[in-house]
Amino acid sequence: WFYVQFCEEQAHARIFMNYINSRDAKVELKPIDEVPTTWDSALDMFKETLNHERKVTALINNLAFIANEDRDFASINRINWFIDEQVEEEESARDMIQAFEAVEGNKYGIYMLDKELATRTYTDPSPLQTGAECPLPSPGRGFCAEDFSAQYLYIQVPYVCRTGSVQPHIRRLLLSPPQ
Repeated sequence: WFYVQFCEEQAHARIFMNYINSRDAKVELKPIDEVPTTWDSALDMFKETLNHERKVTALINNLAFIANEDRDFASINRINWFIDEQVEEEESARDMIQAFEAVEGNKYGIYMLDKELATRTYTDPSPLQTGAECPLPSPGRGFCAEDFSAQYLYIQVPYVCRTGSVQPHIRRLLLSPPQ
């Protein structure tokens, strides 16, 4: 689940960067603060994911407010796609919370949920004109910094192992708040 989420977040970053470049503006990538990499449970991990998605929604809503104040209709059009996307992101995180609440304390239930989540696939979002695919991790290991040229863009997110333990494996893009 989180691997596909990682791919989606990279795609969202590319959409923002492509749009900014198309408007002859400068894309500036900066380091992000360290983030948590361990949780007491998968349920806690998804609760934190939902909180993070709510923060991202607030940031995107703020961008929409600024674009509206500036009467920047092209930006409003692009940002509207992200507003719709955030509705889906929050819903997805809530669905994961409900699923993990349903199997809480049931190792077999967690195992079956993990198998189901492993079937999630990635599809490029419509605003991307390129067919670039998210790179697959090397066999036998999760992602690490050398897999990506701009590692400072990513935060660690967890992977729920079949045993139910939570391990940090994947990196995910975090949007910076507007200045």
